[in-house]
Amino acid sequence: MSRAGMIAAGIYFVIALAIIVWDETASTGGGWISLKHMGAMLATFPASAPLSMIGLNLNFDSKMTIAALLAASTAIVYRVVSLIAWFFTSR
Repeated sequence: MSRAGMIAAGIYFVIALAIIVWDETASTGGGWISLKHMGAMLATFPASAPLSMIGLNLNFDSKMTIAALLAASTAIVYRVVSLIAWFFTSR
């Protein structure tokens, strides 16, 4: 288990969760444009972007979908930071 990965994933999780909660509780009105669920999409970008690119329509109205994307994004952040830490400490 990578300590750097755990720290980065923990920080990412807290910030992403705060953004998602703010996005879900914020007003969705906006005149001519609606940015509903934009915060949730950006907070779960590591997992939601590739899924959107392959054609999956993600339902950000579903709390279960957001929770699964947040878990997957946190795992991606952990793995990437762990690999970077391993690369710099293995020499």
